[in-house]
Amino acid sequence: MLAFLINLLAFAAASVAGLLACVMLLIGVMNESGRDGGRLLGTLMFGVPFGISLLVAHAIGLHRGSFDWVAGLPGESSGLRWAVVLLSVLAVWVVNTLSVAAGSQSAHELPRALAVLSPWVWALCTPALLASALLGLWPAWHASLSPWAWRAPLVAVLALSVLAGAAALVQMVVASVTTSAALEQQAVIDRAAEREKALDELRQLDPVKDLGRLLVASAAARPDQLRAVALERITLHEQLTPAIAKILRGPWPDQAMDYLAANDPPDPAALAEPLREGILHRAKELRSAVRNAHTLRPTDYLYEVHNILASADRLAPHGVDFRPAVRAVRAAFDEERRQPVDFEARRVLDRWLKAHDAVAK
Repeated sequence: MLAFLINLLAFAAASVAGLLACVMLLIGVMNESGRDGGRLLGTLMFGVPFGISLLVAHAIGLHRGSFDWVAGLPGESSGLRWAVVLLSVLAVWVVNTLSVAAGSQSAHELPRALAVLSPWVWALCTPALLASALLGLWPAWHASLSPWAWRAPLVAVLALSVLAGAAALVQMVVASVTTSAALEQQAVIDRAAEREKALDELRQLDPVKDLGRLLVASAAARPDQLRAVALERITLHEQLTPAIAKILRGPWPDQAMDYLAANDPPDPAALAEPLREGILHRAKELRSAVRNAHTLRPTDYLYEVHNILASADRLAPHGVDFRPAVRAVRAAFDEERRQPVDFEARRVLDRWLKAHDAVAK
C-alpha cells in the first residue's frame, strides 16, 4: 500500500512538474509589449507549485536511492546527501524562475545576468530538472544508460545556475549601492534646488505687504541663508517698529515673536508693551485650543512657548514685567480636556516662572 501511494505521489509530482514546465516556458517566451505585469504574476502563480513539485519528485528519488552517486563529500551522510540534492534543485529552480520573469521589458527590474542567461535557462534548466526528476523517480529508466549520461546535464545546469546566481547577487549588491548613492546625491540636489527656490521667493517679498512672512522666515529654526535674506528684506521697511507693534497687537502675534525670539529689533523698548499684549492674546487663543482641540500631543505648542519666553527675555530689560502674561499662557495648559495631555510646554513655563520669580524677589 505504501509503495502504491509513493508511486502515485511520484506520478502526480512528475505530471504537475511537466505541465507547469510547459506553462513556464510559454511565459518565458512571451514578448508582448505592456504584458510585463502579467509575466511576473504568471511566474509567481505557476513558479511556486513548479518548484514544489520538483522538490517532491527529487525527494522521492532520494528515498529510492537514485542520488547515491552524490559522493565524495566531507563527512558524507544520508542527511547531507538529501541537503545537497534538495538545495541544488532549489537553487536551480530559483534562477530558472527569475530568468523566466526577466523576459524582455521586465529585464530592467531584475539583475542583468539573469536576463542575459535566460535563453539557455529556459532551454536547458527546465528539461534537465525534469529529466533528473523522472530518472530519479524510476531508476530502471536510467539503468541502461551510462551514469554520467544523465548526471552530467544536471551538474552542468547546477554549475551554470550557481554562476548566474552569483553574478546576479553581485549585480544586486552593486545596483543597491549605486542606487543609494544616486538617491542621496539627488536628495542633495533637490534640497539645494528647494533652498534656492525659497531664497528667490523671499527676495521677491515686499517688506511692507509681506512683513509677516519675512518675520517668520527670520526665526532661529530657519536655515542661515534664509534668515539672512529675510533680515535683509525686513530692514528695508521704513516704519519697522510700528509695523511689528501692529502685528503683535493683531490676530497673529506669533509671527512677530518668531522674529523677536532670535533677533534684536531696532527699538526694543517700543515693542515691550505690544509684546505683552500679544502674549496675552495668544494665551486666550491657547486656552481655547487646549480645551477644544480633538487630538493633542505632549509636544504641541512647545515651539511657540519657547518663542514667547525668548521674546519676553529679550525685551524684559525695557520696563515691562512679562510674568503675568506668561502665567496666563501657563494657565491655558490647565484647561480641562476629555483626554488629558501631559504638555511639555507646561514644565518649560513652570521652570521659567520659578526662575524669574526668584530673581524678582
